[in-house]
Amino acid sequence: MRSLGLAKVAVLVAGIGALAAAPALADTFTLNVSLASSGTVNQPIVITATGNDPTDGGALYLEIDAIPTTLTTTCPTGYLNGSQLAAATSSGQLVAFDQREDFDASGNFSNVNAFTPNATGQYLLCSYTDDGAGDTLATSTMTTSITAATAPVTPPTPPVTPQASKPVDTTKPRVTRSGNTLSCSVGRWANAPQKYSYRWLVARKVKSGAHGRTLGSAHKLRGRNVQCSVTASNSAGSTTATSTAFKVH
Repeated sequence: MRSLGLAKVAVLVAGIGALAAAPALADTFTLNVSLASSGTVNQPIVITATGNDPTDGGALYLEIDAIPTTLTTTCPTGYLNGSQLAAATSSGQLVAFDQREDFDASGNFSNVNAFTPNATGQYLLCSYTDDGAGDTLATSTMTTSITAATAPVTPPTPPVTPQASKPVDTTKPRVTRSGNTLSCSVGRWANAPQKYSYRWLVARKVKSGAHGRTLGSAHKLRGRNVQCSVTASNSAGSTTATSTAFKVH
């Protein structure tokens, strides 16, 4: 009986030795990150993290750190160092922190985040799969360049063209005589007249055919009151002004 017991113990010890000598399973964690190679300040950039976690890996987490390349051009080793460096400047950011990677039955996962840069420059996006206890299991590195937002071009405001107003007389026309000829001064006008026309009145009645600036044969009108009227016109309309009566002697 004792010899049998020793034999069992020998077999058990041999089995334990064999287990200790067996190589551990090679757990392979993968992580890939994609995002636009350039962006604009204060405009979000979509970051997609994909990968594979062995299904027996327990709870695993994603961390994404945005680090200005003025600090480093190589992602730090380990997610704890990455987050520390990202927080070292005002423009660095923790894009994702302790975000659960919910993998499927095959270990595949996909996490979507957004990085909204607050300053121009080039950023190193350091991404890590970690176990939440200090171990970094996979790392991915991407860069993106951020430029200032372009101000919208505002078309020049066309000058406001003042609406034209029809002429206004500021000084009435006047009848004068030189020899046997009566003349009508145009007077003075506001609002830029473009054309003038004339008419003559004798004893307040329109003289037929008299449309010029002058009127001849003054001696035939002796003793009578003569007036001239001027009509000034522009694109907005026309206005007529009539002189005071001139008595022909």
